[in-house]
Amino acid sequence: MAAVRLKQIQLETPWVVLDFQGEGTYTGQAANSRPDGFGTFVYSQDSAKSKSDGWKSYTGSWKRGSPYGRGSISYLNGARYDGNVVDGKRAGRGVMSYKPHDHARMRFRGKFERDRKIKGIIWVTVSGKEFSYDGEFNNVGHFHDKNAKVVINGTKGARRYSDDKWIDKPVGAVDLLVQTIHHYY
Repeated sequence: MAAVRLKQIQLETPWVVLDFQGEGTYTGQAANSRPDGFGTFVYSQDSAKSKSDGWKSYTGSWKRGSPYGRGSISYLNGARYDGNVVDGKRAGRGVMSYKPHDHARMRFRGKFERDRKIKGIIWVTVSGKEFSYDGEFNNVGHFHDKNAKVVINGTKGARRYSDDKWIDKPVGAVDLLVQTIHHYY
């Protein structure tokens, strides 16, 4: 077996561990005693970020003490976001996934602005029923595109939804799917 040579990497800024009393702990690159570069912040459950945004941890790029650039957010409810972050808010392209219980799965891939999804595709499966919506979202994150592509259990364009109201009457389990999306997302 050939010997493995490890290459030592010199980081521009050294890694540190910073304890923010009551807020959490940061491990990574820093400047002026605040996160700057790449690192991980694990928030305490009593922290302002956990209480206001439900964050459990953030791993990724930091700029002057704030999440900025590519990163991953883990939420207290089990959700996960991978994508762009600007000043601690989801912004630009990203993927959000969540499994609220054993019988449901949700995933959104698209564009975020000021921490809200604005355009993209959401897939939901609840108890074997599948639903997807490809379109725009209103300012509270609900469906908002009467020309969106909707797929219900493999049937494309079956229903249209806009401003939180069905344009076409929904069928059966679709109401449950939409309620689940609005409740958990």
